[in-house]
Amino acid sequence: MVDITYFECPFCNKKFTKRAFISKHLNIYNLPIIEKEKLVLDICYGREYIDKLINDYVSEKFSIYELPIDMSKYLTLIGVKRTSKEERATNRYKEKYTKSIEEKYGVTNISQLQSIKDKKKATEMSKYESYDDYITSILKRLKTGLALYYYTDKHNDTITKINNTIKEKYGVDNISQIYEVRQKNKKSKKEYFEKLTYEEKLKLTESARKMVSHRGGFSSKPEKKIQNIFKSMGLTIECNKMLFGYNWDIVFHNFLIEVHGIYWHCKPTIYSSDFMVLNKIKASDIWAKDARKLQKAIDNDHRCIVIWEDEITSKNDDELKLLIKMRLSENEYYFL
Repeated sequence: MVDITYFECPFCNKKFTKRAFISKHLNIYNLPIIEKEKLVLDICYGREYIDKLINDYVSEKFSIYELPIDMSKYLTLIGVKRTSKEERATNRYKEKYTKSIEEKYGVTNISQLQSIKDKKKATEMSKYESYDDYITSILKRLKTGLALYYYTDKHNDTITKINNTIKEKYGVDNISQIYEVRQKNKKSKKEYFEKLTYEEKLKLTESARKMVSHRGGFSSKPEKKIQNIFKSMGLTIECNKMLFGYNWDIVFHNFLIEVHGIYWHCKPTIYSSDFMVLNKIKASDIWAKDARKLQKAIDNDHRCIVIWEDEITSKNDDELKLLIKMRLSENEYYFL
């Protein structure tokens, strides 16, 4: 024989076999909705059990879908039911989500998957004519959002919270003071830079090079010596000028004069192609870079004249004037 649980109405003592039935029955008494829902739960499960479930839910032990009984409506009425966004912010959800994603895909966040990145990129790209337009739009939105956010109370509170957490967890004031973090950042930057083409690297540093040029740039002693010789000859020049994506030491009409240091440009008569500058850059790579720069001048109807450091230091002013006249004449500039 199967035992049947009956739910008894406290007003008329009528018994029902299902929660839905007694809930519908209580409508005839016109109770406030919150009182009616509380009464239904009390009759069916007992107040002690309901209070325990509420405490478990509020303490984030369960989500609304993990509760053993349906009490979503009552939790909403008493003002404790979490929204979907609030639910996703709980530690319980984060741990469950992370574990599930890691087991299935091997990552802790679904957005780390290359397939997801590609899909998101394709979706965004479909709205724009080119990838550059897409990136420009993102940067514009970020700039607008940051402008509204920076230096607000919320921003300041966030910074304070981050600094306190770093101090408490690692014992430093700035995360970059941690050796492992510095090494990781260094490795990431190196890997990113190595993937760029030469043109992309040039574009990436263009604004910085323009800024240096705008401030008058930096001129070495040999460069300043040549600059002064040009001026003493009554020739108008521009120094450290940006042209065609490159910074040029001296610009005179359509002549681009480069003053090369023996060590930094690895003079071929002194250094071999496998020589390492600062143990980082091969001489052959520096020569290839200089050759590209020279070709850029030629492609834009300019002539490039290279004067080596030892040519300058070994000559007096009169000899340097003669050297400059010779180099310009060799490139079809004639003095009257």
